[in-house]
Amino acid sequence: MNEFSFDQKKIFIAHRIISTKWNIHILFILSHGPSKFSEILHIIPSISDTSLSRCLKGLQTDGIVKKTVSMDRPLQIVYELTPKGLSLAEIIPYLVIWTGIVDPYKKVNAQYPNCKIINRQ
Repeated sequence: MNEFSFDQKKIFIAHRIISTKWNIHILFILSHGPSKFSEILHIIPSISDTSLSRCLKGLQTDGIVKKTVSMDRPLQIVYELTPKGLSLAEIIPYLVIWTGIVDPYKKVNAQYPNCKIINRQ
């Protein structure tokens, strides 16, 4: 196997994860910290329950998102990024800069002041 084929395989894997509809939005939301299903659904108003569920399951399968179920009453399910997911989420601000549409160091910082990925101190 030549070096190009090896790199190409990695590119296809990254492309599949990033290009899946809604995944980049979910990664961005979870980069702020753990969230419940209903919270993610509220932040992305145009996503359906089914689509969100499918995306979260896919991200769990890829080891990017961790699902935690608490046995307290009422039952709570929380989603958060794994270390692998956090490392992937780090590229989001760079993608935003690349688009030239939003200056994340002004608008995004103001909108998401608690974001661990964007607001590095």
